[in-house]
Amino acid sequence: MSSAAAVDADQENFMDVGSHLHHAAVPGTMDLQKAQNSPTNTLHIMEYLAANVDLAKDLIARCSAVAQRLMDDDLLGITEDLDNVIKNISNELNRIPVSTFASSRFAEPAVSGHLQVVRDRHDLYDQRSCDGYSEGDMSMVVAMERPRRRTLHNSDMPRLVDFLQGMYQESHEFGGQSFSSLPEVAEYVEPLYDSFFCPLTNKVMVDPVTTESGVTYDRRAIEDYFDKFTDGSEPVICPVTKMAMQSKTLRSNVPLKSTIAEWITRNEATRVRIARTALSMATTEAMVLEAIHELKVLARLRRKNRDQMHKIGITKFLARLLDHKDGLIRCDSLDLLSLLVEDDAGKEIIAKTRAVSRTIKLLSSSSTDERHAAISFLVELSKSELLLENIGSTAGSILILTTMKFNSSDDPVAAEKAGEVLKNLEKCPKNIKYMAESGYLDPLQRHLVEGSEDVQMEMVSYLGELIQKQEMTINIAGSASEILIKMVRRGNNAICKAALDVLVQISSHHPNGKTLVDAGAVPVMVEELFIRKIDDEPMGSKTEAAAVLANIVESGLDPEAIVVNKEGHVITSKYSVYNFAHMLKCSMPDTLNLSIVRVLLALTTLPKPLATVVSVMKEQDSSQTVIELMGSLSESLGIAATRLLIALSPQMGHTIAEKLCKAPGQPAMDHNLTSVLTDLLVRSVGSDEVQRLAAVGLENLSSQSPNLSQPPTEERRPKKKNILRRLREAHAGRVHDNRRPPAHSRVCPVHRGVCSPSTTFCLVEAGAVEGLLCVLESNENGRVVEAALGALCALMDDAVDVTSGVAVLAEHDAARHVLRALRQHRDGPGCGTVARRCFWAVERFLAHGGERCVREVTSDRALPSLLVSAFHKGDAATKQAAESVLRCLHRMPDYSATYESVEL
Repeated sequence: MSSAAAVDADQENFMDVGSHLHHAAVPGTMDLQKAQNSPTNTLHIMEYLAANVDLAKDLIARCSAVAQRLMDDDLLGITEDLDNVIKNISNELNRIPVSTFASSRFAEPAVSGHLQVVRDRHDLYDQRSCDGYSEGDMSMVVAMERPRRRTLHNSDMPRLVDFLQGMYQESHEFGGQSFSSLPEVAEYVEPLYDSFFCPLTNKVMVDPVTTESGVTYDRRAIEDYFDKFTDGSEPVICPVTKMAMQSKTLRSNVPLKSTIAEWITRNEATRVRIARTALSMATTEAMVLEAIHELKVLARLRRKNRDQMHKIGITKFLARLLDHKDGLIRCDSLDLLSLLVEDDAGKEIIAKTRAVSRTIKLLSSSSTDERHAAISFLVELSKSELLLENIGSTAGSILILTTMKFNSSDDPVAAEKAGEVLKNLEKCPKNIKYMAESGYLDPLQRHLVEGSEDVQMEMVSYLGELIQKQEMTINIAGSASEILIKMVRRGNNAICKAALDVLVQISSHHPNGKTLVDAGAVPVMVEELFIRKIDDEPMGSKTEAAAVLANIVESGLDPEAIVVNKEGHVITSKYSVYNFAHMLKCSMPDTLNLSIVRVLLALTTLPKPLATVVSVMKEQDSSQTVIELMGSLSESLGIAATRLLIALSPQMGHTIAEKLCKAPGQPAMDHNLTSVLTDLLVRSVGSDEVQRLAAVGLENLSSQSPNLSQPPTEERRPKKKNILRRLREAHAGRVHDNRRPPAHSRVCPVHRGVCSPSTTFCLVEAGAVEGLLCVLESNENGRVVEAALGALCALMDDAVDVTSGVAVLAEHDAARHVLRALRQHRDGPGCGTVARRCFWAVERFLAHGGERCVREVTSDRALPSLLVSAFHKGDAATKQAAESVLRCLHRMPDYSATYESVEL
């Protein structure tokens, strides 16, 4: 008996008895059901193996050719593809009887060699978990006696088959690798049989039913047809047989309906595998887009298709495509991934890839479609608690999302979805902290008020950490302030300290002053400051309570209306002022003394409270303490004490006034242009316009220094003198010292040449750096500060030695002065230009400064909040400058990296 005959005999033995009954009821379907219920034909298995052998050879060749320039995850993806191909081959070999090879056309020497190698490895793969295709997925149509079928290129069939054929042709046209397996793989898409189609619609039937005439139609189509005969005036005619029917009764064709459903399931599984092959082997962007489009259609049809995509590695592969250089491929990959992560299995796969960081990067895409696809994908990911922390901890994610949410006018669709993502991220407490760091405090305040006691404690601790790291402007609601005040009263030192830290920061934002007064903060702070003894609570609580009071008094509220205790005393009463003055001692911490001085200074701005302060200071002789505080090592305390004495001096005698009004001495300067401008910069106290013009002039002159500075020239070595000439010179009274080496001109480290104030307008040689920094320190006019910054930035321009310029400025503690100017001029006219120049200087300090300079910048607590505020609200230039600093601080993704071409 031949091999083909033996196979056919085996098929007959495994026939289902039900197929005969179906054949009797519905003519023409027995052959179809027989083909679908029979074992897999041996020849088709051999064809499939041949295709997989070629595919394996292709993958090996690609790995060898491009392994050197692939990233690790790309190489891993190709390796997994190759692994699946080999598993499939081994599975098929295990199903073929040995006797079959004798007469098969695949028993030729070359092919037999390939199959034998894979068969030897079958046992190894069989022991491992199989990620390849299951036996049910490998259903194929027997080629012996096939029922009538529609053409492969029918409009209802997937176009990906034609696409694979085109890919095969392309590989030959361009002399590439031969993908001879693809036409074979494409043929495994099962054909559409005529019995599947409704005679009325010419479409595959969804619910096949049989009429009295024995013809099968789709239920909806035949019912619509029957509606034409509702009046009963004429008999119902069968649209196919043209015979009159006595009844409109429809019988459901269950076997055919089941057959069509099975056909659809198998075909979709095959289409998924073909699309995966196309993704793996595509050489053009068009091929990838066609494969993704096919997968999107299949993913929308049913969940089983999505499960198969997870199983054969499509989900993981799409994550790599997010780094593809083609924007359409990135966008379509995001759309498909949004479908695939609707289930938990897809989210678990994505959690193990770099898809989140790649998607965050795409949120800033210039393409609206790509931004929308990226934010839609994040919406799906944020629904899983598994990915919440991953999303929130990705560099720049929260900052970009909050910016997108706040700028709703730019892109309303993206803003709405960004808000949805942020709402989902709140389920992870750490993300609430990240949002607060990015200037989005609403979630933290909401959880502080509405959360459980444990959640409230956690929110307060987060606020405490933020305050330690950076200064923030916090607008707080009355409900949140009441919670914090209650925490101060609870008596637990740690909780009290954390709540006070937050209240200090909140009260520093003046609009919060009235909210805190209405919530009852002042009596609690007064109790902490005056009534509690040092033994009961740490001194820190008194310091913070005093700071809160100082902030409230400075907020602009009427001090006569600020009640301090149940007895009705207000903060301007003699009771309150006496207690403040009594606590003012040199032995107290500088921070505590500073807050008390601030309270007294604020009270002196009104006539009646001023008289009370003067009276108490005279009674307690507190003016001497204030004078001593002027010499404090704390600069801020010394300034505050000086300002208080100036306010009190008209009422407290000439002695204080004389001590305060001593004028400093004036320097001696060289008479050249740079030095003259430097002298005007330093000496013109009270004339902002003169100082501004002097700084602008210094900036303009300094811009010419790199061109005027010349390299040093070696002096010629003097000729040796004979004895006679030496005697003559000695007789003339000349003295020589031959041991002294020839003089060399000094080289300026910034301009890399010989510099001077008069010839090259060098700011370093002119000593102008100190004067410019002094302007930053003392002047409150934004235009003057802007001009001074411009002159200082000239020493860090690309035309000079930037590293040396930064080093020179670092010697004068320039970073601290620049950061202070940034804080002082965050608001007001011209603040945008000041902030932009400060950010530019800070970026130079970070990029070219030494360890000390970098440490001084990164330790500044106000810088992060200022950067976030500028990124949110600044103009385009300021936003760009802030973004550069954020990138140096690793708080934004690096957009300078180009998209890499993902090898497919």
